[in-house]
Amino acid sequence: MLEVGERRLELWLADQTAFDVTLRVLGHRAAAQDSDALTIAVPTDGQAAQVRGLLDEIDPNRTAVVRFAVHDTTLDAVFLALTGHAPATTTPKELENV
Repeated sequence: MLEVGERRLELWLADQTAFDVTLRVLGHRAAAQDSDALTIAVPTDGQAAQVRGLLDEIDPNRTAVVRFAVHDTTLDAVFLALTGHAPATTTPKELENV
């Protein structure tokens, strides 16, 4: 499970087999997963050496991971994690009436 405020490496896998194998390799390090979207999130410090090492470990043949991204936590994500619901949005029109 990802902690609030933690960076994450999000992986998009090529297919269900790549997803299953990657999940097994990561074990408890897999913080979030979505088998329908074929994505797995892993906590990271965001440093290139760590990301490169992790990609080499889970995909040495460079065929399983089709895309990846390092994400910082947004304030909306922190709010959602702490409250269990998304923050309300205010439109410019609503602000005029304040």
